[in-house]
Amino acid sequence: MAQLTFTATSVEGVDSVLLVDGGDPVTVFSAEGLVLDGPMTREDFEDFWPGILVEAPAAGSVVDLPLTISGVAAAFEGVFQLEILDGNEVVFQPDYVQTDNGAGYGAFEVVADFDADPGTSLMIRVWEFSAKDGSVVSERFVPVTVGN
Repeated sequence: MAQLTFTATSVEGVDSVLLVDGGDPVTVFSAEGLVLDGPMTREDFEDFWPGILVEAPAAGSVVDLPLTISGVAAAFEGVFQLEILDGNEVVFQPDYVQTDNGAGYGAFEVVADFDADPGTSLMIRVWEFSAKDGSVVSERFVPVTVGN
């Protein structure tokens, strides 16, 4: 259900998902008896979110520059790291990224202004340094390609 909800709500204007059968809302799903209590939203599945979730751009997207990167994160004090790689070369890296909420999940948006030729394959990397021991945690990679 989480995957279905995240996929459907990635479409602009779609905020929730309601399963119907013959025009009637489905209230129980599958042999496990999963109770569906109305429309499903991303927040209903917060337990499945990674520590840092890049919502845009989507993996595999063709992007324009400057590149806007947005999503949600539950990093210590709302702070995490971001870089954009062209192969092994870092082409963009702010000192840090901060969410709009220091506790729990908060939203973030970063505008990455750098030069890259059309067709260039880039990798957006996000991660957090563990407050416990400084190790890399919640690391995610999002591949994108620069458009015209």
